[in-house]
Amino acid sequence: MTKLKLGVSALVVAGAATAFVIQNQAQEKLRVQNESLTQQLAQLQTENESFSNRLAATGDSKKLPDDQFNELLKLRGEVGVLRSQVDEAGKLREENRQISKELADANQTLRSLPSPEQALFNKTHVQTINNSKEIELAMKLFADDHNGLFPTNLIQLVGDSKELPQKWTNVVDKFELVNVGMTDGQYPLAISIRESNPRQSPNGKWERVYGLADGSAWYETSDDGNFNAFEQQHAIPPPNQ
Repeated sequence: MTKLKLGVSALVVAGAATAFVIQNQAQEKLRVQNESLTQQLAQLQTENESFSNRLAATGDSKKLPDDQFNELLKLRGEVGVLRSQVDEAGKLREENRQISKELADANQTLRSLPSPEQALFNKTHVQTINNSKEIELAMKLFADDHNGLFPTNLIQLVGDSKELPQKWTNVVDKFELVNVGMTDGQYPLAISIRESNPRQSPNGKWERVYGLADGSAWYETSDDGNFNAFEQQHAIPPPNQ
């Protein structure tokens, strides 16, 4: 499991680093291309203006020698092409800006994602609560067939012809009965089952899942793994109360 979590972490970091390098390379390439196109355009515009001035001085382009007139037309064509390329470079700069923004947003999302350890803890949290609810339901079904009495051992619920299928054996082993001897409806807010062992989250806090006699599932957190206060609050009251 540790190798898997380390592998996931490495893939996440490597992916982010690769995207960052590719973005920087694309930005640098675009900057160099844009500078080159701008310089070429400036040079051709200068040459074009020179030929245009000579043309104006003669009053008629046909009076220019054929080679110079053809060169003028060629330069004007090249200026038009370069202008289009500069416009395209501007579009590419805007696209690159948008890509940079999207990459920044993606990096922000990546930073907000839970660590592999926290994600695994969250998954176990949800599964344990759902399992608690299923066991509580099975206990109520058991009570319906046993004059309202809850089981005295959770394994009594498991079996192909019982409340839970045989595959649940390993699941119920992770829970334990509390306040044994209750009947259904006697103390709805009393704890009937709890997670056998508290789990420690990556942030250091401890968590334990409980099932109450009314069928609800609860979870409680603790800084030091002590859940006495919650358990006393949901214990069976003394006989004189």
